[in-house]
Amino acid sequence: RIFTTITTSRLRWLKALIMMETIPTMKDVEAIIERSQKLDDVIVSLSLNNLELRDGSKLRHAIDLMLNCENIIGIGINCSDPKEGVSQIDEIVKLDWTNAGKHIFIYPNSGEAYVDGRAIHKSRP
Repeated sequence: RIFTTITTSRLRWLKALIMMETIPTMKDVEAIIERSQKLDDVIVSLSLNNLELRDGSKLRHAIDLMLNCENIIGIGINCSDPKEGVSQIDEIVKLDWTNAGKHIFIYPNSGEAYVDGRAIHKSRP
């Protein structure tokens, strides 16, 4: 099956699209970068607290690493606080992600937070 996606400058045909989501650590990002070179187009969706991955690594650092990977065509944000989405996208745009012809996706969670191992709702989507 062939997928299509429209970029700002062209129509691009994709042979295969792989999406890796809820990536919480820089170690995971580095592993994806290493393996993405053997794949067709890849979208990486990060799980963030504000402007950091769940392990405390800076979003800026993850973007800098992925920006140089031709096969990583998009970045997503998921399982993050919906109130933080705009600032997270702003940070990605400031780092020239879209100027490089790459896509941004966001689908925040419904407001859950984990306290003592239990999911609680802190906000409504």
